[in-house]
Amino acid sequence: MSVETLTFGCRLNTFESEVMKDQAKQAGLDDVIIVNSCAVTQEAVRQTRQGSAKLGVKTLMSKSL
Repeated sequence: MSVETLTFGCRLNTFESEVMKDQAKQAGLDDVIIVNSCAVTQEAVRQTRQGSAKLGVKTLMSKSL
């Protein structure tokens, strides 16, 4: 089973990404890439778009925790 994370933003985002990764594994998700970003700064938004494009992600879902 493969669950990966791509994280942009602050240290809190890094922690949250690990939590989401564990939850995805527990839910039985497979071959998933979780993109977690902070939208507080324009730089984080830019990095998210670039990183997602490199992965070939065409659709990003937004969820506030």
